[in-house]
Amino acid sequence: MMSLEDTGILKTKAVDSFFVLAVRRILIQAIQTISSVLLARLLFPDVFGFYALLLFFQGIFVLFTDIGLYMSIIQDKKEPTSAELRSIFTLHMLLGSISSIIFWFIVPVLFNLFNHPLDNRLLSIVQISCLALIFYNLKLIPQALLERVINFKKIVIAEVTEILLFNICTVYLAINGFGAASFIWGLLVSRFFTAVILFWLRPWKIGFSLKLSHLKRFLSFGVHFQLSSVYGTMSGAVAPVVVGGMLGVTALGLVNWAGGVAGLPRVISEIIARILLPLGARSQSDPEVLKKTIERAMHLSSVISFPLIALVFVLAKPITYIVFTDKWLPGLGALYVFSIYGIFLILQDILVHALWAIGYSKIVRDVMLLSVVLQWIFSFILVSKLGLIGFSIAWLLTGVNCVLLYLELRKRAKINVLTDLFKTLALSVFTGIGTFSLTLFFPVISIWHLLVIGFVGLGFYILILLTLRRKMFLQDVELVKEFLDRG
Repeated sequence: MMSLEDTGILKTKAVDSFFVLAVRRILIQAIQTISSVLLARLLFPDVFGFYALLLFFQGIFVLFTDIGLYMSIIQDKKEPTSAELRSIFTLHMLLGSISSIIFWFIVPVLFNLFNHPLDNRLLSIVQISCLALIFYNLKLIPQALLERVINFKKIVIAEVTEILLFNICTVYLAINGFGAASFIWGLLVSRFFTAVILFWLRPWKIGFSLKLSHLKRFLSFGVHFQLSSVYGTMSGAVAPVVVGGMLGVTALGLVNWAGGVAGLPRVISEIIARILLPLGARSQSDPEVLKKTIERAMHLSSVISFPLIALVFVLAKPITYIVFTDKWLPGLGALYVFSIYGIFLILQDILVHALWAIGYSKIVRDVMLLSVVLQWIFSFILVSKLGLIGFSIAWLLTGVNCVLLYLELRKRAKINVLTDLFKTLALSVFTGIGTFSLTLFFPVISIWHLLVIGFVGLGFYILILLTLRRKMFLQDVELVKEFLDRG
């Protein structure tokens, strides 16, 4: 059992981390939103499709450079020794260097396989992007050490800087006619400086050593976690292979855009899930504290994100043509479906991080494998029959796998949140209907109309929440006040 002092320390760290990550998310979202709008106006969907392919290829190689050791440092109960960290670092750099060399030679073949050959100038820049794999590995250990002790303040400095550098560099180069190369130079600059900043924020005695005895303790969790990551990458491969291969890079750009816009309401749940991992790992010794922690995480994620999903859904069309211009309207159907899928993703994020926190990476691995198999099968069938929207429907169908995650977690943490989730979902749907009804009388024809309708919708949700679930609402307000006081 945890002592009251330990519980208080964890609560304080959780509160501080939520405040810091919320500020981080606001800053990052502001930067990314402005950048996305500018880039969407400067560039065309096929350029976004190209960059999506590049990130997909790099994501495959990243899988072979970490092998789950980063997450093992965070989850493990014991503090890692200097010798263990050096062995992990050495393995990271060795695998990163090998992956970079292979990436340099194989990337032209990969783009040709996806019917997107590169001219000599762009090919050279794409090959240079292999350095991003090495820069990625340089930052893993200091970031893991900071996350392990739930010190997100320093992590946020590095992450906000990374996003800021990437977007400033990319937009500047796009304005000056660099086209697709803008994304690559932005990626390299931001990755390099992030690694430098993280080492400055959490210095450690870098050294080279490679002993299996120093790695064994971390591999038992890390291997299963990494298999989940492999399955995640296989899941991410569905869009480039099926959509890119069958419908082309323009369709791939539209799919990635739709998924990105639909993902905006999930920003708070991503923050909560990220805190839940180290917080839950430190609470493993006290089942009651762990249960309450997970239930509170799921409640806050749903009560904040579900109404935002409803608003994005009913305002999707004006958001598209007013903010992004009408060239993105072909992706509107996928945006609708991805918005609904977001409900499952919010729950899945919390459930997965909770299972990781208590060491059940095998369960996550198995459910992820089932999801990947279903995504591939459904995507091939539905894209061939329905086109672009078929891809988003395929993902929606596989989202119900979060039911399996919930049942497995409930066995181990005794959580009970279904009633609360259904009530929140019902209120969010009611909010969406009310907002849509309002647009029938006051059509959305400008960005100002869009903002006003959106804020009115949020006000309506808060009003019905206060009316029908007053006690829970006041508890949430008190929790937010505590976050602000701590911040």
